[in-house]
Amino acid sequence: VCSSDLRGPIIVLAQATLLEARRSGLPLLAVACVVAALAAAAFVSRVAITESLPLQASLVAALLRASAVFLVATHVITSVVREAADKGFELALSLPVSRSRFYLGRLLGYAATGAMIASAFALPLLTWATPAAVAAWWLSLTFEMLLVAASSLFFAITLTHVVPALAATAGLYVRS
Repeated sequence: VCSSDLRGPIIVLAQATLLEARRSGLPLLAVACVVAALAAAAFVSRVAITESLPLQASLVAALLRASAVFLVATHVITSVVREAADKGFELALSLPVSRSRFYLGRLLGYAATGAMIASAFALPLLTWATPAAVAAWWLSLTFEMLLVAASSLFFAITLTHVVPALAATAGLYVRS
């Protein structure tokens, strides 16, 4: 088996996962999170007496990080549970794709979705921080999104219901 045979279905599944994310309400929710974080920063700038810029930067960074974790975890879990309820997984396994390739393709798509959210959430931070600091924050958030996507995928497959999978993912995230 050559490597191109292995990559074909994985790339197609990752692209389908990205298309699903784009067509869902995820982009609008991400924009809403950025707007809410910027509104909170504007409020803090009026309330803070001193050092309002560092306070704004840290508030926006913390809000956007928590929002990214929640958005990615919720998207992954609801997508997997919905696919299981619609019997899409059984249909996919009827194709000549192994289970491991199927999950790897989905994970790559979810990781790419997380990286895109991290990129969108890093842009507003350029208002308060240097590009090098924002790049370091973006890189750490991107890897964090990969871990959240992987744990969410694992718990959604294992627990098969949204609320227990979200609780387990949140527990793992808070614990780590």
